[in-house]
Amino acid sequence: MSEPGPRVHHVVWCVRPESLPRARRFFEEAIGLPLHDLDLPELGIHVLISWPGGIEVIAPVYAQGLLVEAAQGFLATHGEGVYTVVFDVASLDDVVARIARQGGRKAFEETITPEEVDARGLAEGAAQRFAIRQAAFDPICGISLCLQELTPAAK
Repeated sequence: MSEPGPRVHHVVWCVRPESLPRARRFFEEAIGLPLHDLDLPELGIHVLISWPGGIEVIAPVYAQGLLVEAAQGFLATHGEGVYTVVFDVASLDDVVARIARQGGRKAFEETITPEEVDARGLAEGAAQRFAIRQAAFDPICGISLCLQELTPAAK
């Protein structure tokens, strides 16, 4: 678990499903950054991720899921590329309220339990177990961002 933000935690790229193997080869072979696979049918996506490396690659591989429409819409409008930047924040509720006051609209929110964090392999190198609360927003001035608050798990 990193110190509370605000700070950039990782960058998310969105690619077409057929580009996942090439994206993997690029990051693993050209850059030397191993990626972990996450299949998330409830979100409708497949993910290649390295939290220590600050990289996440998503692709809408399912017909349905919470993020399928947004990812497909991004690809149709922008093509493959940077989808969002994820920031660590100390208090998700405080930052969400400040963004709302600036006219920002929350597009997505979820809580990932400590058990899900472990199952997804997201706690790589963490000293203790944690949950993740996150919220994504419609772009503001072309800036697409997702906020995450990491909360230590009760012992």
